Amino acid sequence: MRSILTKVLFFSATMLVGATAFAQSALMDEGAAIRRQKLLRNERLELTGSLGTTAGEVYERGALVGLGARYYINDTLGAGLQFDIAPAFFDTSVTENFNADPTVDAKFGHAALSTAVEVQYVPWVGKLNWVDRRVVRYDISTHLGLGGALRTSDSDELAGFKFGPTVGISLRFFYTDQVAFHIRATDYLYTAADVQSEKQSPDETFSNHVVGMVGISYFIPSFVPLSK
Repeated sequence: MRSILTKVLFFSATMLVGATAFAQSALMDEGAAIRRQKLLRNERLELTGSLGTTAGEVYERGALVGLGARYYINDTLGAGLQFDIAPAFFDTSVTENFNADPTVDAKFGHAALSTAVEVQYVPWVGKLNWVDRRVVRYDISTHLGLGGALRTSDSDELAGFKFGPTVGISLRFFYTDQVAFHIRATDYLYTAADVQSEKQSPDETFSNHVVGMVGISYFIPSFVPLSK
């Protein structure tokens, strides 16, 4: 699981470095246009719908539908709720090997719902020159929270709600002042067991449960003030 978290952080850092280099090129062309920034988050409500998947699951990988709502008290700080629902699961090759062996009686657990109350911090904003000189604004944010997962299984010992902290990073590209393309990676940290074989008690461990989501954010109200 640590390797999965490392890959997520490496991917996020790569996005940050790439966006920074691209933004610097854009700023050379834009000149003084960046001096008065649009406050795209200040006192606005963000509603997000997204699709994604769990990452690094050993036994079952979930297909996810995400719903989120966040309110920003200023242009850099907000708080809200996130729900990542898993309507479908797919067996990994490890699970397929278990199922192919008639001598093994194994039951598996998975997160049907992951949710969190989170604080969102936006330390980096910028804008890029796109096709036909179109300016695309972006931001990079981190989120910390408290939540957990509702886990389901054929085994009662694997099922139940597991509490824990969350941590993640997001990248948004604003197509308009109200609509943004949203990429989010979140690590739900909690203690759980993924498998129970035969009549042995499951071995619960505190571990990472990473989800990756891609979606659309809609901001209200439509009015966007400029910085002074």
